[in-house]
Amino acid sequence: MQALAPGARRWEEHRLLDVVFGAFHPWPPAWVAVHDEGVVGFLTSSVVPPGPLARPPTARIDDCWVHQSFRRQGLGRALVQAWQQAAAAAGCESFEVSTLAADADALGFWEGVGFAPARIVLQRRPGGPTTP
Repeated sequence: MQALAPGARRWEEHRLLDVVFGAFHPWPPAWVAVHDEGVVGFLTSSVVPPGPLARPPTARIDDCWVHQSFRRQGLGRALVQAWQQAAAAAGCESFEVSTLAADADALGFWEGVGFAPARIVLQRRPGGPTTP
């Protein structure tokens, strides 16, 4: 029998609650930025539970968007920082996001807030290579 890593039991208990009661989320699953009573940005996220080797859970950004007229003002960075602090306080030690390889603006943003490439996913559709 393999010993659990520190904190693994807590996350396994959360996983049980997730399976039994539905969508468990240890931090707010969505962060919203509002200006003049309208949404100008948001971030949604999920938890990737620990794997069989009892690695710590990973916090994943599912979607992040900022209205065009509010970009390059620090709003996206503020959303990511608030999310990352909440996820870290909930016990996540790893954070991830994915974007299209051809989206240079998104790649620049994510690298600017501290993310770095970790894996490459190659895609091919029937009939030949695909272009993003």
